[in-house]
Amino acid sequence: MQFAVIGNPIEHSLSPEIHLAFAMQVGLELTYDRILAPPDDFQTMARNFFSGSGTGLNVTAPFKHDAYEFVDEKDQASIAASAVNTIHAVGDVFLGYNTDGIGLVADLSRLRWPLKQAKILVIGAGGAAQGIVLPLLEHGAEITLANRTRSRAEALKKQFPKIDVLDLEELKQGWDIVINATAAGWQQEQLPVPSATFEDARCYDLGYQRDGRTPFIQQVEAYADETSDGLGMLVEQAAEAFQIWHDIKPQTSPVLNGLRNPKRQFIAGAVCPRCNQQDTIYVERDLLGNVTLRACSACNYVEDVDGNVSVDLL
Repeated sequence: MQFAVIGNPIEHSLSPEIHLAFAMQVGLELTYDRILAPPDDFQTMARNFFSGSGTGLNVTAPFKHDAYEFVDEKDQASIAASAVNTIHAVGDVFLGYNTDGIGLVADLSRLRWPLKQAKILVIGAGGAAQGIVLPLLEHGAEITLANRTRSRAEALKKQFPKIDVLDLEELKQGWDIVINATAAGWQQEQLPVPSATFEDARCYDLGYQRDGRTPFIQQVEAYADETSDGLGMLVEQAAEAFQIWHDIKPQTSPVLNGLRNPKRQFIAGAVCPRCNQQDTIYVERDLLGNVTLRACSACNYVEDVDGNVSVDLL
């Protein structure tokens, strides 16, 4: 069975590691690759994948709307989001799903952050926000949307009349949950939002890093009651896709824990080329046991799997 994730860029994707870990967990044999597609040629790349032995395709930026137009049938979540992140080929029919919102709700449940009657502020009004509004509403949340361009937020309100809209400068304290659905973190930017907005709130970033410390989390942690990045959401939405393809729901906690805490193995007798100390060199392995980097516990020396040396990889 052949599966893949398609996007541009794609080399950063954790999906192969996650899905292959799920497969090991339940005893399935499959392949899962990364596909780098040209920005204007999703359809060709997707058809080439499925015309071979492809069974399922995960879709990441910037192709989720292209995937929405590509599939033959869509679930309710993908229709609400106008985006597809999971494609399942069943015979000659391409079925489209959006598991992002389901993944977010599952991760909030893992964190034990109640949704019923929760006052939730979603910052951002792009595709990421559109993909999570419906499942949050279905779980009883009261949603307010704030965006730099108010017209985009108002457009989402037409689709989801139950939500409210505010300008960023109008924001103040009083939220149960604040969700960052902007791309600011990926661009290493802080949100132009009053700090009081985050006071005593549970703050969630749809973006993620292995250590959990995204720019948004660093911006809010001094004010928030609790914080979490979106790595758990990534794992949960992957589990939903895995179930769609294989009709088996994998356990997500071991995979999330493995991503957060890579296994370290010290190399006896090895000497650090930077600080010259002995027995301080270790390797980190991913969920599949592959070495991802070599580093020193005594200084900031790090070497990635391709041999690139940096002080910033940790």
